[in-house]
Amino acid sequence: MLHVCPLVGMVTQFPQDYMHLVLLGVMRKILCLWMTNRWSRTDKNEITEKLVSYRKHCPSDMARRPRELREFRNFKATELRTILCYTGLVAFRNNLSQGVFRHFLMLVCSLRILLNPVLCKKFNGHAKEWLIEFVKLAPKFYGPEICTFNMHGLCHLADEGQMYGNLDNISSFPFENKLCQVKNLIKRPGVTLRQIINRTMERRTANLQCGCRERKSKFSTPLHSGTLADEHKHASPFRSVTIDGTKFSTNLRDSCFVTNGKAYLIEKILKLGPDVLAIASVFEKIDDLFKYPCASRTVGIYKVWALTHQLQTISLKRVQKSMMMPLPTPGFFVVVVLNSHP
Repeated sequence: MLHVCPLVGMVTQFPQDYMHLVLLGVMRKILCLWMTNRWSRTDKNEITEKLVSYRKHCPSDMARRPRELREFRNFKATELRTILCYTGLVAFRNNLSQGVFRHFLMLVCSLRILLNPVLCKKFNGHAKEWLIEFVKLAPKFYGPEICTFNMHGLCHLADEGQMYGNLDNISSFPFENKLCQVKNLIKRPGVTLRQIINRTMERRTANLQCGCRERKSKFSTPLHSGTLADEHKHASPFRSVTIDGTKFSTNLRDSCFVTNGKAYLIEKILKLGPDVLAIASVFEKIDDLFKYPCASRTVGIYKVWALTHQLQTISLKRVQKSMMMPLPTPGFFVVVVLNSHP
């Protein structure tokens, strides 16, 4: 009979939290080293200008918009996640050497795989391989001081994804986000725990009495119809809609999405019976932003250009909302599919 060491069983039941391990650990560490050892004042100013310019492109799904780089020591975990998975791809690419940037891309691609509910199973082996290589190469680029417990923990992060699914399933973000709600349950000093329990039970009872309601699409105030095609003459136009917690809008920050290998920008949103349609312009050209350690489209990252004025009608029920950021070349953009974060 095979006997499993109790210690091994215990270790597998306490998964690593990527919020502290990767974001507040590794990402903050290498950002600090870049700030102190690699970037000149000119580099810092250039990167800050880029990050600030991305504020108007930052989707409303993200809790915090990019801040100036000089405040990096006060960056929250959500801000470091945005840098790692989205804005750093564009903001840092011209201010790091090719070797350091390719090393950084290993971490980016691995995390985007492990944070995606589908990719975390499909490409788990690749993520593990890249993370181990990232750890091996780290002393070459950053010196022995980078060899911390958090850095070593990256070697085992893909195993957590294999066991528990995407890393958001086992992260501390829901607990951190709940702290504010817990504080609001306390109305007076003393008997703190009793207040929290009573208010929680009251809310739970109220939810049970209301019953479980199906999540429906939530629309903004209707717009004037204007000119619509004949097939849409019975549709109602709106400025924005929220579908399963994801907001789509005609505003730039919430207008980009990817479907069927193409990137679109929303011009109009229509409600036609039970369906929600987007009248959208499409980018004619779409390509990979990088090829190493994998083709960028594998992890939902694209370079797009040649936006056309030819409008297409797309159902918003099965699209991937994305963040769009401009590249230095006019008319060229980076489109990054949003992962499902809490």
